[in-house]
Amino acid sequence: MCMMYDYLKAFVDDLTQLLREPSERPERRVYQVQGPNSLWHIDGNHKLIRWRIVIHGGIDGFSRLIVFLRASNNNRSSTVLESFVGAIVRHGVPSRIRTDRGGENADICMFMNVFRGSRRGSAIQGRSVHNQRIERLWGDMWRGISNVYHRLFKILESEGVIDVDNEQHLWALHYIYLPRLNRDLADFTNQWNHHGLRTERHMSPIQLFMHPLYTHHLLLLGHNQLLLLLLLLLLLLLLLLLLLLLLLLLLLGHKHLLLLLLGLYLCGHMLLWV
Repeated sequence: MCMMYDYLKAFVDDLTQLLREPSERPERRVYQVQGPNSLWHIDGNHKLIRWRIVIHGGIDGFSRLIVFLRASNNNRSSTVLESFVGAIVRHGVPSRIRTDRGGENADICMFMNVFRGSRRGSAIQGRSVHNQRIERLWGDMWRGISNVYHRLFKILESEGVIDVDNEQHLWALHYIYLPRLNRDLADFTNQWNHHGLRTERHMSPIQLFMHPLYTHHLLLLGHNQLLLLLLLLLLLLLLLLLLLLLLLLLLLGHKHLLLLLLGLYLCGHMLLWV
């Protein structure tokens, strides 16, 4: 009787969900940040923690570019800081980062608060559910890489090849498989950063990361700098015209010196007009 009641209750709940008006359904929030390096999402993946392996990663919120992804045999804050420093050398310092409240993120949060300022939200800490960019990445990484090593280590453990309570066994496991895992993570990062995103007109994360930067630097040029740039381009064009006239002089002979003088006069007149 109790089982029948559970079945009926589940059926009614499913029917209610299907008949619910679209206006009553929760709206999916749209993710928005200003541009590249506005916000990095940083987290650690513990799917292989049974074998004392942690994967630390960071992803740019705007472009979804993986800025770092590395497996380690510890979860220390110094390890995360080392990967973070390598990422900022390659991609620049982000305006803000979002992490959970784990102690492994203490050093990078302190770095951001010192470098960017502590009263502007340079290091945002909260629940993992608000770190959606990196959480989505963990799902793709599990389907592509992590589950393979998870099954492999499970088989080695079930066959008695390794014992997770034996420090020598874990050392040997790390010595053999950590370089292989990091090589696979590097390949995964390269493929991810160059694959087309359906929601971004099939542009890749590396394209999205680089393209707005050029636009941003152009917009930062002031009015005087733009005029100077246009003037330099015009002078370059005049120089090319003079070279062309000299080439014509050499080809046609000295009898056409009047043509060269006329060309110089026109170029000078155009320069004075500018």
